[in-house]
Amino acid sequence: PQTKSDFKLCMFGFTIGDSGGAAVLSRTKPGDEQGIKARWFSSDGSQWRLALAGDLAGANANDKFFRSKGKEMEDLSITVMPIGFQEITQELGWKMADIDLVIPHQIPLSILENTYHKAVGIPIEKLHWTFPKYGNLATASMPVAMCDALNTQKVRPGDKVLLAGGAAGFSAGYIGLVV
Repeated sequence: PQTKSDFKLCMFGFTIGDSGGAAVLSRTKPGDEQGIKARWFSSDGSQWRLALAGDLAGANANDKFFRSKGKEMEDLSITVMPIGFQEITQELGWKMADIDLVIPHQIPLSILENTYHKAVGIPIEKLHWTFPKYGNLATASMPVAMCDALNTQKVRPGDKVLLAGGAAGFSAGYIGLVV
């Protein structure tokens, strides 16, 4: 990046690390307490230009930086994520007091606070965010955060957990599960 404006568009790219994560799932039977209980997904491709990589992101073919318009993505997140939270908790029959932990996809601190804490209303102590410990792990952030929550006993068998994610496009999703 050569200008302050370029840096602002690329700054999320400078924090993205490389990582891997996986979850081993097994089939549950109707009535089992543990497992995935509900999911909610939404996608609006009209905002695809908010985060780009490679040739689409730059002014020339040699520009390989990841670029994103963070403020616009945050604004969409503040609009969409509360709707999804309301719909999935209604489907699950969960109130905020029932939820033990929310694990968001790796996001900047401002989105964590402005979207999940302020707009959705999730108490900070129920948000498990691993960026300070591991950096931005991109797509591996949720499996790593779940593993971290299990290892530190922030989550125990029988706990109710929401996985939450949003990305440019704008795509958003929640998965409600009982550990």
